[in-house]
Amino acid sequence: MRQTWREMMSVVADFLQITGWLGLTASVVYGILVWLVGWLTPVPWYWILVGAPFSALAFLAAWNWLVVLRRPIASSPPLSFKHSEWVNHPTYYVWVAAHLWVNCAPWPYIPADSPAYPALQKIKSAIEGGQIKVMSGSGNAMSRLTREELLKLAQIHNEHPLFLFPK
Repeated sequence: MRQTWREMMSVVADFLQITGWLGLTASVVYGILVWLVGWLTPVPWYWILVGAPFSALAFLAAWNWLVVLRRPIASSPPLSFKHSEWVNHPTYYVWVAAHLWVNCAPWPYIPADSPAYPALQKIKSAIEGGQIKVMSGSGNAMSRLTREELLKLAQIHNEHPLFLFPK
């Protein structure tokens, strides 16, 4: 959830930067357009003042859908992954431990088709079942676990993840 919030705020910041610079230009162009149409045609000013903002809103809605909503979100882990950087840490987040359990680069987003998803479910069910205890948090993916608790879980399942048992 945090990554999605950060990405959305980044998109909003980009949008505000663009509209900040374009806002003044658009206001001037709008004013000139209204003046020209009002001066050169017998169209009532009321319809010009009401119609132009609605057409601008329709344009911004279409632009928002095309540019912002269809923008690809970074949903894949980084390409470089050094396993040695994750060995012998005293604590791990649950989502980090789930990725490292299956030798994947840690990435905060774990979809159901990810290879780390079964490991995440295994860790969370062990927390909920009382087999291991969290250091902090409520047992969700952002909770922290000690290395000793992860070693206990590995012993329970008779597994040897590389980040807990380096060669």
